[in-house]
Amino acid sequence: MGSQVRDSGVVHALLHSKDYDELLGHAFCGKSWEGFVIENILNMLPSPVQAFFYRTTNGAEIDWVLELAPNK
Repeated sequence: MGSQVRDSGVVHALLHSKDYDELLGHAFCGKSWEGFVIENILNMLPSPVQAFFYRTTNGAEIDWVLELAPNK
């Protein structure tokens, strides 16, 4: 699996998007928006929460699996 950039602004800079309309026309725009939303939600969750991505060998996937720390 390739590298991941978690900052959508950095992604847009790497895509050399000159303006909003060019960004919307890029094939990566949907993934960028999804990453932006997920990153912002993760920043609001309590620290013991871990997030994972799950994909089976035949391609079925779950974008978000959250693991909560047990209460002690």
